[in-house]
Amino acid sequence: IFSLSSSFFAGHLQIFFYLYIFSTVYFLARWIQFGKNKSILFLYLILNTLCIILTSIQWIPTLQFILLSARNVDQVAWTKEGWFIPMNHLIQFVVPDFFGNPTTLNYWGAWNYGEFIGYVGILPLIMAIFALFFRHDKKTIFFGTIFFVSLIFALPTFFAKLPYILQVPFLSTSQPTRLLFIIDFSLAVLAAFGFDYFIREKKKGIIYPLIFIAFILTSLWIFAMFGKNMFPLILQENILVAKRNLMLPTMIFIVLVFLFCAFFFIKKQKKIIFFIFCIMIGLSVFDLLRFADKFTQFTDQKYLFPQTKTISFLQENLGFHRFMTTDSRILPPNFSLIYKLQSVDGYDPLYTNRYAELIAASERGQANISPPFGFNRIITPHNYSSKIIDLLGVKYILSLSDLNSPKLKKVFQEGQTRVYENKDVLPRAFFVESIELANNKYDIIEKMFEDDLDLRETAIIEKSPGVYIIPPRRCTRCDARILAYHENRIVVETKNETDGFLILTDTFYPTWKAKVANNLTRIYRTDYNFRGIVVPKGIHKVEFYTRLF
Repeated sequence: IFSLSSSFFAGHLQIFFYLYIFSTVYFLARWIQFGKNKSILFLYLILNTLCIILTSIQWIPTLQFILLSARNVDQVAWTKEGWFIPMNHLIQFVVPDFFGNPTTLNYWGAWNYGEFIGYVGILPLIMAIFALFFRHDKKTIFFGTIFFVSLIFALPTFFAKLPYILQVPFLSTSQPTRLLFIIDFSLAVLAAFGFDYFIREKKKGIIYPLIFIAFILTSLWIFAMFGKNMFPLILQENILVAKRNLMLPTMIFIVLVFLFCAFFFIKKQKKIIFFIFCIMIGLSVFDLLRFADKFTQFTDQKYLFPQTKTISFLQENLGFHRFMTTDSRILPPNFSLIYKLQSVDGYDPLYTNRYAELIAASERGQANISPPFGFNRIITPHNYSSKIIDLLGVKYILSLSDLNSPKLKKVFQEGQTRVYENKDVLPRAFFVESIELANNKYDIIEKMFEDDLDLRETAIIEKSPGVYIIPPRRCTRCDARILAYHENRIVVETKNETDGFLILTDTFYPTWKAKVANNLTRIYRTDYNFRGIVVPKGIHKVEFYTRLF
């Protein structure tokens, strides 16, 4: 229960899915092997049920989120290079940085490095191959089968493409390179089996894995030495990177070959043999720690998240508004989170479909919400001229070049970064003077892009069951002020002499509720993607909060 729940709460649903399928298959194999005991099966089902109940607090909203998201609509094409592990990147099982490394800024392989690395170390790879060919017990066959099946579905094979051709739910939106999790785990187990078998049986068959790895390394060295003549399209600097990163794996392999030879020559000296095994394990530990340190690099916070004058300006002046950039180099999507600054961009495969459609129309400058949207999993709006940007409460636009627009006023500059204030920005929460009803989302987006429609004065509500309350056409002396803004709770103070309609330009979502003076009120889907409520006259505290049930 603890291990499965921890994996689920870790946050990567695809990895958890692979883990759950793998562990279930392993359980069934062992259960069949040990006599199909019904009480064990019953206990297993009880434990899985308890795990499902324990994690329901997360998987219920996750499933709801997936159904409302744009994940199935606007995806990276699975036919593009990098969706599967490219065949030539199998080299990285032997030489992890043959194509360079993003940490040292010299990576020249296919996108992306982190998805293709299956490196488990030279010695573990040798022992895993040894186990596959010479150890034939059921455990080795099981993990060997898991390894080959996972590898087949991670590479661009016919079987791996079937889920995408047939559009199998969930699988068709999951990148198969993450199967490396299962591939590497299987290799690690097989390496242990192989090492154990080698110690006990002292088989000379270890020569065959050594010949296999030697053949690969020799081939790669031939490429590094003569690649410029054989492959003229490859840059010389890339070949030099490959050559440089070949050295350490080759040196480790040569030392291991020497140790294996020493083992067979002095195999009767137990203390020396023990010492040889210790050197092998120590060498493997060094190899993997060196690789881990380079793969998971740590950077001083001041370099990745510097406290610049521009950021300080935004923190002091943005308030409850949002900002946007015209160039992702200024603040890449999601980087603003560390500074607690709210923006309209984001890197998240589970943004809502409605928000994706609204931003697509905003970027196109017309009432067009048809997919594909063009930004896949990374939303980076740049069309600051759109009135949707004003509605989203974008107060500041950051740019690396001068912007000319009557609605923009330059208020700050640091180096090449210019900060412009949007004079047409709407508040995060505000009252409108009138509302209109629309039949569906297509009618709404058409109305919103009408030239004579002022979104500051008119709200458009989408018709749905129960939408019949129409507030007065005009709200005189209406004022809204945000008192508190948190991830799961927002408090707005309202002062209005007549009943009015309040808009909060946060995404409409079914789990959000609203109270006016502690009385539950309905939230209407407003202006395509936002929240609107009827507020009676008087002074009130309006509370928006999210709750699963």
